Amino acid sequence: MAGTQTLDITAIARDGTVVLVVGTPPTAKLLVSTTALSDASEVFAALLGPNSRNGQKQRSAERPLEVTLADDHADSIADRCRLLHGQPAPKLEGLVSVERIYRLAVVADKYACVQRLRLHGQALLLGYLEKHVQAGPTDLGRAAAAALLFQHSRAFSNATKRLVMVNDMLHQPLHEGLRPSHPAGCTAESGSTDSEDMMDEEDMKCDNWDAVYVEKLCNAFDVSYWPPDFRHQPQTISNAIENIRNLGTVTRRARTCQHTGAIKEVEVPEFLDVVRRLEKLCEGLCLGCVSEGVLDLSKPCRKRREHA
Repeated sequence: MAGTQTLDITAIARDGTVVLVVGTPPTAKLLVSTTALSDASEVFAALLGPNSRNGQKQRSAERPLEVTLADDHADSIADRCRLLHGQPAPKLEGLVSVERIYRLAVVADKYACVQRLRLHGQALLLGYLEKHVQAGPTDLGRAAAAALLFQHSRAFSNATKRLVMVNDMLHQPLHEGLRPSHPAGCTAESGSTDSEDMMDEEDMKCDNWDAVYVEKLCNAFDVSYWPPDFRHQPQTISNAIENIRNLGTVTRRARTCQHTGAIKEVEVPEFLDVVRRLEKLCEGLCLGCVSEGVLDLSKPCRKRREHA
């Protein structure tokens, strides 16, 4: 084939009868087994079968047939072929980039061999997500897309949850979560319920905010006032959670409630409870619901275990 003579052939199957010429311009020539590819992929079974033009051409180990895959990425095709032939794939060992995993998922889907490569893909995805705890939105998006193609519900939920966590925090749920609760017996809590306005007025009389407590929050989040406006002072959800975890016990200037003389300290377990509530709001997407087109972001998925 013109333009490919200078490329060395990489023998994935030593007795192969087909050479895959990959890329435009060609960047790799891979000697592979017709049987291995056809058994794993309906697409290659059709491409190399007796009813196709390629399938009707003579081929042998001595004179293999060249098949051009002009639109594919050489590394991805090589990775896929090595796995399907049961050969070592050194570039898929150790620290593998999510880009490489994503491209493998794309060619697995394109050539209808996801089922044969699913376990490989799942292992690669879980390994990547475990080792790259600080991955950014772009890489997490690729991981989520690869998990969708490999049909790996755990990796998909993990990646989409972390995508939510690295997005900017809205101040309202954070402000409400860190607002000290009313102690038992507080008159603001047990006041008249005849009027919602009266209840709001009582709440304002005893909202439990404290100068020392607010100062501690401002210092932890590096803001000048509370509640902050994160539209102008961006704070990702993951950073916000980490800041709350590091607050420690806060000793207030005044007691938490003027009506009951409640405790002066806001302790670590209370902050960790806020963390748990925030993390619950950031639940990853359910792969089953996404695949079935029935995703409802307004409420938690009740079929997550069924879809796992």
